[in-house]
Formats: sequence, structure tokens, C-alpha cells
Amino acid sequence: MNKLPLTVLLRTALLYIIMLWAILPVVSNACPIGEGAEFKPVQTPIAFIQNREGAHPFSLIEPTNFAINNAGQLVVIDSEAGQVKIVTLQGQELTYFATHGSQPGELLNAKGLALDDKGTVFIADTGNHRIQRFDHEGRFIKAWGQWGNGDGQLNNPTGIAVDKQFVYVSDTGNNRVVVFNKHGQFIRSFGSFGDGDKQFNQPLGLTTDGYGNVYIADSQNNQIKKYSSHGQFYQSWGAGGHLPGQLAAPYGISIHQGLLYIAELANHRIQVFKENGEYFRPLTLAHLQTLQDNSAPALVNSTDIRVHYPASFAMSPNGQYTIACEPQAVTCNAYHGGKRLATAVMEDSTRWEFGPSGQHYASSIAVANDVIAVLNAEEHNIGLFERTQTGDVQFVSTVGGFGRQAGLFKSPTSVAISHSGNILAVSDSHNHRIQLFNVIKNAKGKLTGVKFKLSLGRFGHAISQFNTPTKIQFDAVDNLYVLDLNNQRIQIFDEKFIFSQSYPLPSVNQAPAVVSDFLFVNKNKKLFINSSSKTLAIVDKNNNLEQNLGQRSIENRKRQMQEDRFISPSHIAVDKNNNVYITDQASQKIKKFNAKGDYLTAWGQWGSSQREFYKPKSIAIEQGIIYIVDYGNYRVQQLNIEGEFLGEFAIGQRRLMAKQ
Repeated sequence: MNKLPLTVLLRTALLYIIMLWAILPVVSNACPIGEGAEFKPVQTPIAFIQNREGAHPFSLIEPTNFAINNAGQLVVIDSEAGQVKIVTLQGQELTYFATHGSQPGELLNAKGLALDDKGTVFIADTGNHRIQRFDHEGRFIKAWGQWGNGDGQLNNPTGIAVDKQFVYVSDTGNNRVVVFNKHGQFIRSFGSFGDGDKQFNQPLGLTTDGYGNVYIADSQNNQIKKYSSHGQFYQSWGAGGHLPGQLAAPYGISIHQGLLYIAELANHRIQVFKENGEYFRPLTLAHLQTLQDNSAPALVNSTDIRVHYPASFAMSPNGQYTIACEPQAVTCNAYHGGKRLATAVMEDSTRWEFGPSGQHYASSIAVANDVIAVLNAEEHNIGLFERTQTGDVQFVSTVGGFGRQAGLFKSPTSVAISHSGNILAVSDSHNHRIQLFNVIKNAKGKLTGVKFKLSLGRFGHAISQFNTPTKIQFDAVDNLYVLDLNNQRIQIFDEKFIFSQSYPLPSVNQAPAVVSDFLFVNKNKKLFINSSSKTLAIVDKNNNLEQNLGQRSIENRKRQMQEDRFISPSHIAVDKNNNVYITDQASQKIKKFNAKGDYLTAWGQWGSSQREFYKPKSIAIEQGIIYIVDYGNYRVQQLNIEGEFLGEFAIGQRRLMAKQ
């Protein structure tokens, strides 16, 4: 087996675990994995996640969850690769199992991981809407569940926990918890959408204390809720805020010796509570270090890692091994018996702090009639900009904030401007509605702001109801298209916002495709980014697949990249000649195809200079100008349709810093 330097291990297995999609819960009662296994040789691919000094050689692409066992081994889900990898804290890769796909034993965007006392691995196979069970050597045992909201069905399951009897699943898309036995037999479910004691809004992490109590991170209600394994509600605690004991989007949750460790996305911190909900303390290095090892770790090479959500904590069942990321000290640490084994830097700035975060990434953009709207999901608001006659872009104002009231949002995911330029639409995902605003201009035609107009929809499965609406789009006659994600459909509303019709999402192997973005070009042509296959599907008016662009090829984890292939396609746009542009955020490129689907060219590479990107996300085209949200560089870059650089303007963190 190849051994990796300890610093490489920590820069990857510990840090990229919390990158992109933050950490889900870790379950106790684990035992060593891999004893007696016939280990498979691990092939390290040509890495494409890199820093300015070069690529990281460790073969993790997008880790989303991990557990640590009594032997001090890390069991890591690599959701992008569809694999589970096992490594030691000393840097040795031991084994891996599973692969990307939808067949038994394959994984699609898996986010939940739990180990039972026999070392059995249970995985919330999120994109396939099911649970899979593997033995301690990684051999597939069983899978159960399918998309839906009936008994035993699942909709984007995320968190998973096990005890001696049951498997508990946070059925996020259905806003409930589902309980199975270890053979996959449905036992019961509890919870529904709402903000009451027995209701949830996007439950994510969950854990069990082994005594029949289940703790759930109710992320959009900013609460932790405690139930019995039979679904009896005991108590809840938490309120939105940044003070000690308050919560902002709790996500990961784990328990050890009567203490709950809560990782918060929006506050970028980990707080510790007693199991009765009493606030105990923040998690700091001092609480994990012994008297023999109480010095603060040195920060080294602090510019090479950018982790968005420092929100991870795991402890082995015997309490000997601990992994924790501590925001205030911008480090992740591994401990054995209270002694620090190693430290790694997790962020390249000092903005992680206890209190309101300055963190501010933008993820969606819309442009029409020189009005530019940039969505900042983490701040739950929209930044409004205007393009002047000289070609400059000026900031005007923001709209929104966190909440349920009109004009406020809970984790908005997409923004659109009507073709006429008069209406701004926002997919208010976790309030399960679309909010509409009138665009206001003065007598000289200058943008002054927006004014709330109406709210469209509520949670549900009927027409004009939504279950996590995400991407939205206006067409040329101002019909509004809404990707109703967890209802697996696109709903269409006319220019008066009256329901018109509904389209089912295209299917892959008789299962709904995992659609992350779409574009209705005309009545005969629809484009879908299919996250399950990492392709751009071109679909006709009857929902039949015409072409599948960007199919990637992976053999034994070795990447043989071709320019017309995608690694992680994010957003799409079409110009007036029906050329198609796709942001491929993992390869740091914009890829261009003609109307026939032929590959034309690609622009971009990793970096922060002109035409360089750090995870390009949303893309929009207006009057021959391509606007690209350069997510990690806090800016929007502007190119012409030939890929020539025209300019940029600051968004998110850079714009906030410029104001100070």
C-alpha cells in the first residue's frame, strides 16, 4: 500500500470532508473496519482539486461524511466518486468499495454514513433515494427504499444513525424521520412539514444515544428535537441567532458521554449541549487537549485550503480517537487519548469567528435589461446591481434576509428576471415558495430597488404547491418555470402566475433523473443537467432523450479527461444562436457546444486571474455578454461569446470587505 504524508492526509481526508456540502452526523457504536479484508489496491487519479501550489494527490474528490472507529481508521464517503474509502490516521490507504451509479452496491451523491457494533456500514444513498447496507469488508448486502412519500419510501435521505435494533433516517425531502429494522423492513415514520414540536423543515443530521432516544437537527427551524425511537416527542431547543446556545442551520450532530456536539452551517462553529438541551460550551481546542499537550498548534501554509463550512466532529465509541474542526483557531485536529496527533489548516482567512459570519458566497445570477441580480444563499438575500451606459457594474441594494415573512427567505437557491425586466423571482427553497418582486426604476430609468409583489405556492404535492423549489426560469413571453425538486417535476405558470402545466423530470433507468439545472429553450427542446450521470441531457417535447452531452469516463478511479466531458456540471445558458454554455465547476472551465451538440471550445483554469476560476457556478447571457459567478473568488466575470475577458465586479465577501 502507498503511504501518504500526514499533512496530505489531513489536508484531504479531514478537510475536504467538510467542503462543498457540509458534514452530516456521525454515529457511535462503531468497530474497526477492514480486519481480515482482502484489501484492494487504491489507484490515485490525476487530481483536479488543487491549490495554487499544485494538485492534492489524495484520491478524494468530494467527501461528504466520515466516521472514526475504535482502531482510529477513517471511513469516508466520497460522494462524487460514489465510493467509500478507509484510511488510517497515519496516512495509509487501506481499501475502498462501491462505485458511482444506481445499481445495487453503487452510490449517487451519498451523504449519510453510520456504523453498527459489528462494523456493518449503512449509507444514505441520497441521489438514489434509498439505504444501502455493506458488511465490514465492503461487500454489498442489501438495499431498500425508493423515491416517494409512502411507507418505506424516501426522498433525498441525508442523515442516518443506527442502534442495536433500528436504522433511523432523516428523510429530508419528506420532512420526516423514517425508522427501519436492520433488514430494511419499514417500522414507522414520524414528523411532517412545519415548525411545530412534531414537525420539521429540512431535517438533516441525526444521532441516537443507544438508549432509544433520537436527536434530530431541524436545520431550517434552527432547532434540535429529541424523540423516542417510537416517535414520541420529548423536547426541542434552539432559536435562530448567533449568541451562545442559539443556532443557525444546525447540520451535523453527534453524541458522546451525554454531550451533544452540534455543527452549525451558518454560524461556522460547533457548540456543545447537554442531552437535556442545556447549553454547555463552544468546542475549542482547550477542551480536547491534555495538560501535556496544551499548546496552540502553529498555522502553516494557511493559503492552501478553502473550506466553506468548518462543521465537523467525530469521536470513536471508546472515546480514544477524536477529530474536530475548530473555527476560531482555523484548524482541524486529530487526537488520540487527548494527545494531538496532527493539525491542518482549514481556511485561508480569519473570518471564522463566534458571531455573525462575514462568509458570503454567491451561487445564482440573472440578467435582464441591464439589471443584474446575484443570489447569496448563505446570507439569504439578493444583491441588486446595474450595468451603466459606460459598461461598468454598480451595486444598488440588497433585498431579503432570513425568515418566513414576505420578502424574507430561507436558503434561496435561484433567481430569475422576467424577459420584460419588470419582475424579479426568487426560489425561496426552504419556505417552499416562489417570491415575486416588482423591479423599480426612477424617471431616468435607473434601478432603485425592488418591491414585494406576491408569494406563489406553499409546501405540498398538489399543483401550485412545492417541495423544495430550486432552479427557476422565465421564457421569452414571461412564463415562469419552476424545478419542484422533491416532487420530481417542473411546474409552469403563465405571465399572471396562474398554474399552466406540469412536466415530469426525465427518467434514467426508470428512476427520476437527479436534475440540478434546466433550461427550456423552446417547445421542442429542453436541457437538463443530470447529476446522476454528470451529463447534459437534451430532451424533446415528448420528454424523449435526444442527446446526452459530456459523459465522463472513469476506469478504476483513473481519470482520462477529454475536453467534451464533464466532471461536475453546474449551470447552463444559451445564446441567441442556441450555442450552449456549461459551467463545469470541478474542472474550473466553461464549456461551449453548438446547437447540434457538437463540442466547440472551453475556457478557464484554476486561479484568480482573468478567465481563471474557483468553482464557476451560475451563468447568464445578456446582449452578447456572458456573466459567470466565480464562486470561490467572490466575483462575477464577464466574457464575450468568444471567451474574451471584458471585466469583473466584486460580490459576496469581496464586496463586503470593500465597504469596510
